[in-house]
Amino acid sequence: MSRLPNFFDYVKSAKEAVGKISVRDYDAYFEKLESSEPNIDLFSAVLYIIDFSTNEFLYLSPNCNDINGYTREECLKMGPLGFIQLFHPTDANIITTHFFVEGHELIKNIKNVDHSKARVSYSFRLLQKNGSCKTLMQQFTSLLVDGDHNPLVIMGATIDISEIHSKPEMFCRIHYQSPKGKWEKIYERIYSLNEKQEEYDLTPKEIEIIKFVHKGLSSKEIARLTNRSEETIRSQRKSILSKTNSQSMTEVVILAKNNGWV
Repeated sequence: MSRLPNFFDYVKSAKEAVGKISVRDYDAYFEKLESSEPNIDLFSAVLYIIDFSTNEFLYLSPNCNDINGYTREECLKMGPLGFIQLFHPTDANIITTHFFVEGHELIKNIKNVDHSKARVSYSFRLLQKNGSCKTLMQQFTSLLVDGDHNPLVIMGATIDISEIHSKPEMFCRIHYQSPKGKWEKIYERIYSLNEKQEEYDLTPKEIEIIKFVHKGLSSKEIARLTNRSEETIRSQRKSILSKTNSQSMTEVVILAKNNGWV
C-alpha cells in the first residue's frame, strides 16, 4: 500500500504554473546554514530547505539520525517524496486531505498575503526502522510559491516531540505575523488518533495475545498460559499483523498503547 500523500504530487505539479512569485531570496540561508553547519549537531531540530519542483532537499542539516531516525545520506537519497512515505498513513491522510487543502484556501484568501510571514506546523508519526513510530513536529514557511500560492520551495525544521506529546491526537496550526511583528494563530485543528479495536476486526483472543506480548511474553509462554499450541499462537500473531497492517508486534503494541487497548 502506497503511503505517498496526494499533497506532494499536488505541489510538484505546481511547477508548471505560469508566473512564479519569489517571496524572498533564499540564497542567503545557504550561506548562513553552511557556515554554522559544524554546530548544527548540537541543535534539537533538523533544518531543511525543500524544492518540490525537483523533489530535492536543497539543504538538510547533518543531525537527521538523532531526530528522524534516518541518516542525512538516507534522507537525501529518498528525497522529500520518499521520506514522506514513512509518515503514518492516518496522519498523511489528515495532512493531505484536510490540513493542506483548508490551509491553502485560508492563506490564498488573505489580502496581499506575504508567504514569508505564514508559519505552518503540524505533528505526525514517523515510522522507524524497528517498526515503532516517533512523534515529530514539522514547521515551515514558504520561500517560493507559484501564481496560485502553491508552495514550491519551503524552509523549516523537524523536531522530536515524542516525550512531550503523548496524547493520541494530531495538531495542525498556521500562524501569521502581524505588521507589529506578533505571531497570531489563524488556524488550528486537533484530530483524534484513537482507533477502536473493532475497526481492525480483532477478536478477544487476539487482543489477549497483544496484552501478553506487551508484557514481554513469548509465543511459547502465551501458549502455555492460554492452553493453546504454539502453532495457534503464531497463526494468531500473523493474523494480528495482517489486520493492523503492521510490520512487527512491536508496532502492534505501540498501536495498542496509543489507543488504550493495553
